[in-house]
Amino acid sequence: MLRVETTCIENEVLYSKHEEQTLIGIASDTFETKYVGEMNIWRYNSIGQLDLIESIGLDTGGVCLEETSHYQSSFIITGHTDPILRLWTRNDLKKPIKRYLHHNMSIEDLNTSPFQANEFLSCSKDSSIALWNIEQSEPIFSYNHESSFPILGINYHPHHFNLFLSCPLDGRIQIFNKDQQDIIYTIIPPDDMIFSNLSINNYNEYLFSISDEQGMIYTWDFRLLKKPIDMKQCHSLAISSLKFNPHDEYLLGSTSTDGYFNIYHYYGLEKLNHTTTILNEEEENTTTKTNNELMMNTIQSIQSHELPITNFDWSVHEIGLVVDASSDYSLCLWNIMNNNNSEINSGDEEENKELIVEE
Repeated sequence: MLRVETTCIENEVLYSKHEEQTLIGIASDTFETKYVGEMNIWRYNSIGQLDLIESIGLDTGGVCLEETSHYQSSFIITGHTDPILRLWTRNDLKKPIKRYLHHNMSIEDLNTSPFQANEFLSCSKDSSIALWNIEQSEPIFSYNHESSFPILGINYHPHHFNLFLSCPLDGRIQIFNKDQQDIIYTIIPPDDMIFSNLSINNYNEYLFSISDEQGMIYTWDFRLLKKPIDMKQCHSLAISSLKFNPHDEYLLGSTSTDGYFNIYHYYGLEKLNHTTTILNEEEENTTTKTNNELMMNTIQSIQSHELPITNFDWSVHEIGLVVDASSDYSLCLWNIMNNNNSEINSGDEEENKELIVEE
């Protein structure tokens, strides 16, 4: 495991989609009575260490970031503790080349379109969401949640061009049709759930997972939205990040303020793939019975930090490569395929033998 110290708490750190050996992070800190921040770029050197190659000071706190490309140019979009979104060109990070103002409070999440590189979504603490074209100063579409809850997450559906999901604090996930510019379904969560994260499987168009502030993970089927098909207590404290593995549809990762990084394996996913679409009440009962055979088992639990973990990311370039960030002012990088990690707390040995990452 490689540990790298940081000068600020990284709120989000991502492996670059376009540069194999590069990581991008955005951080925040307080100075006197105001938020300040940094955007940092790291790169692996020839001996496998991580070098900080660029650090850009920010006059506001950094909350989230996304990377995209447009017309053969690479860009970074950042969200902050102020309501302004900023667009940066990867070739020159001295200052943003464009600013977007629509929200009235801090930006909570960003997501770039997997279908159109010039399009992205944002959501805010002021209960609003917005759909943007990076070339335009005004949103293509915006919506204010009917409640006063902050919108904490915003996600494109990776398989359906016209669908995206907004995730307010109360867990009532709203599915939007982009063409209709309206909500087509609202998912009602279990009682007393406080939303923290959502991840949609990159390979299975029906499977998605939601985490909450109590350390629970709920697995859902898009064809069966009345209740989760699986739920499990996975952490002792709030889950800070939740992501399916980009190389293996069976693997899910989560980090928590309890300092642990967990890896889960889904068993019975093949049966979920062959489940038919729900058409009536009788068929729904049959589908529920089939889906109950899906199980999510913890196969690794790694205490990578003693203080809360803020975020993690899987590498899209190398199988099993992971980075996480913590409020202890450090990053940890390792490969889950390396079983010699002394900081891994092993559970059931038979379960751990099942860890197979497929390309």
